[in-house]
Amino acid sequence: MKSLGVKFFRPDSNVNKAVADGGVSYFIDHSVTARVSKYACGVRSNATYDPNDQEHRQRSSQVFRGVDGHQRLPKSFGIILPKDTKVSETKEFRRSYNRTSTNRSDFGRVTDPILCYKGSSPHPRWTDVDAGSYSTLCNVVDNGQLINTSSYVSNGGYYIIKYDVVLAFGLTELAAQYAWKENGVEKRCPAKIAYDIQ
Repeated sequence: MKSLGVKFFRPDSNVNKAVADGGVSYFIDHSVTARVSKYACGVRSNATYDPNDQEHRQRSSQVFRGVDGHQRLPKSFGIILPKDTKVSETKEFRRSYNRTSTNRSDFGRVTDPILCYKGSSPHPRWTDVDAGSYSTLCNVVDNGQLINTSSYVSNGGYYIIKYDVVLAFGLTELAAQYAWKENGVEKRCPAKIAYDIQ
C-alpha cells in the first residue's frame, strides 16, 4: 500500500477498533465497483416444448401438457445471471415466470430455490444433467402478497400468476426476491440473502 501512497494510522494499541476497521473496510469495498460472476445462477422451471430443438426432442418422453394447453418439459435450468457476466452493486437481473392451475388453492405457498451451477458446461440447460454441479444458494418465498394480488382467471378458465425472479449482487452476497405488478405499480416480497456465492 505504501507504493500507492496510502498511509495507515493505528488509533491506539488495540488494532481491532470497530470504527477503524469499518472505515478501512468501507473504503476497500467501495473501491470495487463491479465484478464478474463466477457461476451461472437461476431457477428450475418448465420449458415450453420446441420440436425443432434437438435436446427437446431427446426429452420428448417427458413432455406434459399444462392447463394452458402448452406442451412443456420439466427440469429446465432458467438462467437469470449467466456465468462471466459483469455485475455491479446497483444492477439487477430478472426473468419472468408464470404459474397456472385449475384451482387457485393449488398455488399454495410460492417458493423457488435459487440454483448455482458450478460445472464445466458453458450453457447448462437441464438440472438433471451434471446434477451434482447444482447447489441451492437460497429459497425465495412469497409472503402471501403474490398470490393475493397478482393471481387472476385467464380466458381459458384457469388461474395464473405472473411474476419476476429478481437477483441483485452485492460485493459478497446475493439478494433474491419476487417482483410483480399491482395496479401498474411494481411490488416486491422481502429479499432472501445468500452469502456463499464465491
